[in-house]
Amino acid sequence: MRSSTVLWLWRRFSAELVGVFAVVGASVGVGGNLRSVGLHGESAAQEIGVRIALGAQRNEYSQADPDSGALLAGVGVCVGLTLAAGTAAR
Repeated sequence: MRSSTVLWLWRRFSAELVGVFAVVGASVGVGGNLRSVGLHGESAAQEIGVRIALGAQRNEYSQADPDSGALLAGVGVCVGLTLAAGTAAR
């Protein structure tokens, strides 16, 4: 009886520990992504400033960054859905 209780407690502790690590990992991942997006925004703002200073027209710099961001987001969504479907099928 005692060994089964210890085994149950060990399994519960292991599951909770895995859950804690999952939450910490997800938090670090989200924080890293937010920082990456922030840095990209800063560099894009500087690039737009340089383009304006060199005399670019509004239509030349207003459509440059969203196109690359939409492409990157589309690729990320496709890869994510493919991986999710692959792991869900198992």
